[in-house]
Amino acid sequence: YCIPMDDPCRTFQRSEEKFFLECDTVNVPVIVIFTKFEALRPFAFGEIKKEIKGLSAEDRSRRIAERVEQIFTNTGVLERVYNSKNRARPKSHVRLEKMNEPNANCDTLLEHTTLALDKEELQLCLISTQQSNLELCIKCAVGTLADRTHSPFHFELDQFDIAKWFPHLDVRQRFISDNGNGAHRW
Repeated sequence: YCIPMDDPCRTFQRSEEKFFLECDTVNVPVIVIFTKFEALRPFAFGEIKKEIKGLSAEDRSRRIAERVEQIFTNTGVLERVYNSKNRARPKSHVRLEKMNEPNANCDTLLEHTTLALDKEELQLCLISTQQSNLELCIKCAVGTLADRTHSPFHFELDQFDIAKWFPHLDVRQRFISDNGNGAHRW
């Protein structure tokens, strides 16, 4: 569900309220996407420009970012999205900035979407379309093993469970065999 954040005085819109209060999304994961988040920076700068005069560029940037967070919090939108009375309950939320730029990507959104899916089969289906996102493949593979930290290690099964998160790689099954002298070969 997309919510533009290009207005520092933004309130929770009637359509958003209706969706979250009335729509029962049951098994469909909802991810709230706050778009145009960078539009709050000029407002934040305007509010604190006298206070940050003379500060280093790093300190100015940090203070502007802090003020953006305050502005965002003051809108009350995030609070309304996660209201316990809502029937549509978001699994997570992301902030997208500068999506109009040539090198913009949705990696954060993709990660949140993958992790919001409850069934591993759906996660694998989504991952299979993301061949260039090695970081996401690694996170999911590690997550699979982390879920089994209290289970005995099964070499072949665990290898398969890791490899399945990398559908774009040509993984060949190799067996370790003992050649009689204690040495193992692939």
